Amino acid sequence: MTNRSRTRHRAFTLVESALCIVIVGLMLAAGFAASGSAARGRAVIAEQRTGEMLAQQLLTEIMQQAYVDPDGKQELETQADRSTLDDVGDYDNLSESPAEALIGASRITFKGWRRRASVRTVSVNLATGQMSISTTDVGLKVVFVAATSPRGVEYTAWAVRGASGLYDAATTSGDHTILTHITMTPTGGPTVHTQAPLLNAPTP
Repeated sequence: MTNRSRTRHRAFTLVESALCIVIVGLMLAAGFAASGSAARGRAVIAEQRTGEMLAQQLLTEIMQQAYVDPDGKQELETQADRSTLDDVGDYDNLSESPAEALIGASRITFKGWRRRASVRTVSVNLATGQMSISTTDVGLKVVFVAATSPRGVEYTAWAVRGASGLYDAATTSGDHTILTHITMTPTGGPTVHTQAPLLNAPTP
């Protein structure tokens, strides 16, 4: 008589199967959360780059205009058609929605984005180096630009424009102010930006 050995195969129990499903589900959920977080991070970075580009593009456009109206035909200039704006002051209180940026030869509309600009005349206290809003034009204007994303996040840029700049004829007589640099020192913090080059060097 031959004895046959019997091998007993142990199967997964219902509890073990359920536990495997739970573990796999948790791993998938963690993977989806990580990929979702990465996607949101990329979206935020893309938005930040777009906001900074829109703010800088409009700021550059304004800074390249003349300090004062070159033709004196103020009545022909309208913010609805930016091609008619020919001096820095024309951009004061500019507001556009959606934002339209001139990139190369193409004007591109950024849906959901808004932009605004303000131009203010300022004076400089030569003793302290501090700037303040002035009702009298002494040859300096501060240009401020803000681009607001569809989420409501605002990206800003600003610069100081002098009357004797690269886009203006040099002043030949009388007193005038030439701003050579700006030093910014936040309250309670270190200097973060110094010797900033500006469009204020008089043309020969």
